[in-house]
Amino acid sequence: MDSLQALAMTESTSSSSARKRQREIRDAVLPCLGHAGTNAGHVDRTLQRLHQAGIVEKPPSKGSVRHRDYRIRKDWLQETTMTATLPLTDDREHQWPVVDVLKATEAMAEANPAYGKKLLEAVFRVGQETSIILYCDEATPGNPLASCVQRKAYLFYIGYKCMRPRPGSWITVAALPSNLLIDVIGGVAGATTVLLRALTPCWNGRTLLIAGQRIFCKLRLEAFSGDEAGLAACLAAKGASGRRPCWLCSNLISKLCRDQLLERGQANVLNKFVTIDEADKTKYSPATDTSIYAALDSLSACAAVETKGALEDLSKNLGWRHEPRGPLAQPELRSLLRPAATVFDVLQLDAM
Repeated sequence: MDSLQALAMTESTSSSSARKRQREIRDAVLPCLGHAGTNAGHVDRTLQRLHQAGIVEKPPSKGSVRHRDYRIRKDWLQETTMTATLPLTDDREHQWPVVDVLKATEAMAEANPAYGKKLLEAVFRVGQETSIILYCDEATPGNPLASCVQRKAYLFYIGYKCMRPRPGSWITVAALPSNLLIDVIGGVAGATTVLLRALTPCWNGRTLLIAGQRIFCKLRLEAFSGDEAGLAACLAAKGASGRRPCWLCSNLISKLCRDQLLERGQANVLNKFVTIDEADKTKYSPATDTSIYAALDSLSACAAVETKGALEDLSKNLGWRHEPRGPLAQPELRSLLRPAATVFDVLQLDAM
């Protein structure tokens, strides 16, 4: 009996010591949680706090932490990245790194079993295509109060539709620096075409190993999102510079266009249109993929016979730029990228 009591007291003491140790670790790490991100500096600060609390005897130097972080990132890129050829001016080419979304997803699920389990529960379905959202954003790294235009870049992200849109759930697919963009034939629209074609293996599908289970995953582009300027650049739309500032509405015209019609005495024409300051949403008529493709086809047909000035005027009227290398000008991409399915600023919905 005395032996059993001694054993029980020993287990109780051991359990109490473990809980105390957990509290010490939590109290040491808690101040570090206020630092955003998981970069090398954040890891170094956390290790130093643990060392000060006597939990870590000899933490690695900051240089070794940074070197290990660099190696991990480089290995990640080598494992998940493929290259796409960007056509540049003067008959040059650039090998553009593009992340294979399916390979990246498999690697993330292997590194984080909880993430893999979530994918099986909420995202992947046997025999069904997996819906994703492509997001384009313009960013300038560094100090936001003193931004450097030369460092500006277009970034492309992909997220799974069934997962809540949080920053950590998005996969950075490609980055297009501004100093490279100025030489890309077709600009952002041409680069978008190259990106969509580079992701062909993801549209065709591949068998993945997720949380110990093999599942065939085939991606389907459900929506293309971004701010107005970013989407207009990717789709080759005129945006605010055209007489039709929004490609999602078939009867919307700019206020400048309305004023010009009034000056010409064509007020009767305004009955068919609404301006961007119209408060009644029921008056807006949504555009369809068919009507958008018809406008693009007519613009392409006129490009061969019209003068440059006439083509620009027609481009403003239709709300689209004539860009032969744009994604909507490619017949094989029209079934993949639906212009009427574009969504504005989906990354900001979680913060609203």
